[in-house]
Formats: sequence, structure tokens, C-alpha cells
Amino acid sequence: MQELTKDQKQEVVNWMQSKGINPVCPTCNSSNLGIAMVANLGAGANNGTVNTEINGENLVPVVQVACMECGKIRHFSAVVMGLVN
Repeated sequence: MQELTKDQKQEVVNWMQSKGINPVCPTCNSSNLGIAMVANLGAGANNGTVNTEINGENLVPVVQVACMECGKIRHFSAVVMGLVN
């Protein structure tokens, strides 16, 4: 996993806003969000998404956006955001 810099976290917020994604929790409407590190989620079979193979496993690099109030976690493609190649 890769820790995001302050500038990268701002890039995430800017990207969300540019796509019309309101940077508030869709569950509780809190704006107290934490933007976490880039993680790799198991993608299973390649279904046309952007993924990386590590040790024979298909993985999708994602940015985790977590609500600090209710705990809701959303994942967004770090590749689509331009944070990783």
C-alpha cells in the first residue's frame, strides 16, 4: 500500500468534484472524510477493469475514501484518477 501525500489527497478531492461526486458521505452526509492510501483489491477474473497482476493475482489499485463519522468506505480507481500508472 502507498501512503498519499497532502497534494495527492487534494488531487483526489479535485477529481471527485470534477466528476460531480460530492465529497460527503452518501450514508450520513458528513463531510468529515479521510482519504486513505492506495491499496490493491483482488479483482478475480479480468472483467475489463484496469488491474495489475502481482504474484499471479489480478489486483485493482484503489483510493479509499472513508467517512470518519459512520465508517462508510468507498473505493475509486487510482489508475482512472491518474495517481498510479
